[in-house]
Amino acid sequence: MSSEEGRLITFGCYYGGKFEEVDGKDLYNGGGYRIMEAYPSRLFPELMNQLPISLYGQRVWFKFPYEGIEERQLIRNGDDQFTKMCRASVWVDSIDIFVEPETEGDESRAENEREETERYEADSEAERYEAERNEHQFDEEARVERNVADFVDEDFDEYATPLCSDDDEDGVERDGYLRYIKGSGDLKLRQAFESLEAFKKAMVDYVLKHRWNIKYVRWEKDKSELKCASEAEEGEEQCMWKIYCSYEEPLQKWLVKVLMKEHTCMRSGRSSLLTQEVIAGLQKGLLNAVEDLLPRVEHRMCARHIYGNLKKVHPNRADMKGLFWKVAKSYNTAQYNKRVDHVKAYDMDVYNSMMMKNPKNCSLAYFSSTSSCDDVSNNISESFNHAIDPARYMPFVEMLETIRRKAMLRIEARKLISMKHKGKFSIKAVERVELEQTKIRLCNIYHCGHEIFEVKEKNFSYKVKMLEHSCTCRKWDMSGLPCRHALKVIVEKKRKKEDYIGDCYLTSKWRMQYQTPIEAVHGVNFWKKVRGGFGLIQ
Repeated sequence: MSSEEGRLITFGCYYGGKFEEVDGKDLYNGGGYRIMEAYPSRLFPELMNQLPISLYGQRVWFKFPYEGIEERQLIRNGDDQFTKMCRASVWVDSIDIFVEPETEGDESRAENEREETERYEADSEAERYEAERNEHQFDEEARVERNVADFVDEDFDEYATPLCSDDDEDGVERDGYLRYIKGSGDLKLRQAFESLEAFKKAMVDYVLKHRWNIKYVRWEKDKSELKCASEAEEGEEQCMWKIYCSYEEPLQKWLVKVLMKEHTCMRSGRSSLLTQEVIAGLQKGLLNAVEDLLPRVEHRMCARHIYGNLKKVHPNRADMKGLFWKVAKSYNTAQYNKRVDHVKAYDMDVYNSMMMKNPKNCSLAYFSSTSSCDDVSNNISESFNHAIDPARYMPFVEMLETIRRKAMLRIEARKLISMKHKGKFSIKAVERVELEQTKIRLCNIYHCGHEIFEVKEKNFSYKVKMLEHSCTCRKWDMSGLPCRHALKVIVEKKRKKEDYIGDCYLTSKWRMQYQTPIEAVHGVNFWKKVRGGFGLIQ
């Protein structure tokens, strides 16, 4: 990951005002001010998400803290000035952003407009004709070029779930609105939904969790309203619970704008929302399907998501994180049982919540060693989803083309890294072995037969089978990389570590992952017209 992409920058955003000249000096007059943190290359999407105004018809300027306001520079997503800002962000902690309407400005901005117009008018007539002839190609493919211009490959972080993950921590607040956590059933004012269908599912979650009887009183294209469905007895007041959700144009989301949270009625034990179709749909979960159809297949669950759900139930428990990850990273059952006891001693409520999730499904102690993989989370796929997430909100063709091009860039970037590497095994495999070797000083070995050794570390003994690449600690079995006990034998017997590393870590295998390219696609100007649209040339 490049330094500018991997470092959050503080942006001070001025919006809703305009530049004016006062006493010969430029000033930004009116509007509001907001501080936000973002990766520089993600500035424009974050501005669209966090500012209460639309960027349509707006100009965006930037300046560094040490510059005067007259030194501000105009930027557009993906242009040279934007790239310059991203690179320069490595050396500063904050950047000032100014947003103003295109129809209102000062003399300096008008001068920039004239310079920009002159630059475009300098194009030759032949180039202009070619652009007009390939109008469809220019509009869509040029946008794709801008979309992938700031692509930066990402490093894998085992413990940090990307923002696109569904099961993260509860209700992340972003500029005055809250993100609904799927399945939580917790409703809050200013909660945002991607669609009314998502809002409808949240209502079902609410009913299942709290067991109240509610009903729809309004369901339209851009708004929905529900009220309590209980019937008041004679002389009693009607329950005032209600919720109203409608489309918010600046956010481009459906927002909960009215919420009367308290019920004054009694639970009836039924709900008009839970129809037969809804109940049947709840049984179609992926976990149930996998368990029913593939009962003898190993089921691994993402430890990061299980911890995220656990944290929602027990917030503000700093010590819980370390205890949970030690359980997940237990390589053998003895280690697992000991660490589960530590959780039990820490807090019985946390222990009970964790056991309800069945931690055996996310602990290495109960995983088979067939795959030579000691990951306990699916964040490697989450990282890829995070990389393509911005493209999901684009028009269909542009979305597919942007994802394809980003995948091509990612494959090529990683292929170059693997081709430059001269070692027999991959970089990370060697690093892990070297780190493990630093821990062998407390180990002592005892020969027990042909290529079998007993290795004692502190007060514990482990059986190491060199021919089978196996150790009682199961770290070698699970990862395919020698554990400290095996490395102690290798060092004492003056053997080569490379002879005991799994073949899956060979550099040749690493390179093979990137040998199958994504096929090239003809440009839009080569597509055949089909029923008023376009079709690909085979």
